[in-house]
Amino acid sequence: MKKALVVFLILAVAGGLFAQVSWSGSVETGIGIGFTDADGDAAPRINFIRNRGENGLRGTLSVSYKAETDNFGTYGAAGGVAMQQAQWGESPTVSASDIYLWWEPNPMLRIRLGNGGDGGFGTPGAMGEGLLRDWRGGLNVGLTPVPGLLLGGHVIIGQNGEKFTDKLAYAFGVKYSLPVSDIIAAAKFATATDPIGLTWAAGANFKGITGLTLGLDAAGYNFADPDKNYIGAGPKVSYSASGLSLSADYQIFLALGKTLPTDFNPMRINGSVSYKVSDVVTLGAEGRFLIGGTTNAGSDGDGWRPAGNAGGVGGNFDKKDAQGFALSPYVTFNVGPTLTIGYNRQQNITSGATGRTTTNLIYAQLTKSF
Repeated sequence: MKKALVVFLILAVAGGLFAQVSWSGSVETGIGIGFTDADGDAAPRINFIRNRGENGLRGTLSVSYKAETDNFGTYGAAGGVAMQQAQWGESPTVSASDIYLWWEPNPMLRIRLGNGGDGGFGTPGAMGEGLLRDWRGGLNVGLTPVPGLLLGGHVIIGQNGEKFTDKLAYAFGVKYSLPVSDIIAAAKFATATDPIGLTWAAGANFKGITGLTLGLDAAGYNFADPDKNYIGAGPKVSYSASGLSLSADYQIFLALGKTLPTDFNPMRINGSVSYKVSDVVTLGAEGRFLIGGTTNAGSDGDGWRPAGNAGGVGGNFDKKDAQGFALSPYVTFNVGPTLTIGYNRQQNITSGATGRTTTNLIYAQLTKSF
């Protein structure tokens, strides 16, 4: 890494015509008072509530550098730190985030070294697989040989926290964009699993009608293991116009080997709706239905989500007779540019398992960006 920074400095001195340093950051926090009712017992709880649908107090600071040259193209670097405290009484943690270098020698080629990836290869259907973006970091290369065609490759370093030379993963993708559609295919080959893992995904969308997007994709998992491989597929539709946003997707999984993993459901249906009544008030709801599912949201802090979140419904394929359903209506009030006050109710109903759980949450959250 030090050698790479030295090279960047040499490039800046030798051919730099324009250089720009920018800073950004955010602070996210808030308070929530929730009441969970399971089997007739109401248990109040107070906790941190922050944006992006998670608990906790969080602060971030990022810096980026960009330089344009005559002889070496455009290059730059970025990095940041994040401070987070998940629960009251816990010690805050500080960690580095999104540290990477990038170089565009010409408009067709982009090279990135560091955390994450440039993305662009997420499949647009219900599966939504993004195989070329990984938090562990590595070398990411993007090539645009002709307009509309994007080729990508990613060598993921430090798979599962192992040493550089022990465990690697490789991902490749292709994306072709038309005025009314994106066609995407990707595959990931991981040496960190035993047996070696192979995942693939492909999909396309249609966006020819204003505000409406239709997507369909499929993905295959554990394809190097004939006993554990399975596939998933499903459509996704979203619509947005005049303050109204709708989204729905349908996922179905099929075991090609002996069985599905226990944390997957044979079928999932997700849906959401929101309507911006005014600049202050937003109404909405989210829902999820599972076949072969159990429910645990609302029994502890993991079920607390501001602004509607039905993601707390889990699943267990072994309980094939169980069905899980979650419904989460909400209302939010935007008090100025940084403060949001809201009410969220999440109800989980499961047959053949834990029954009914309801959580009512009143919260205020503060998000300040700079």
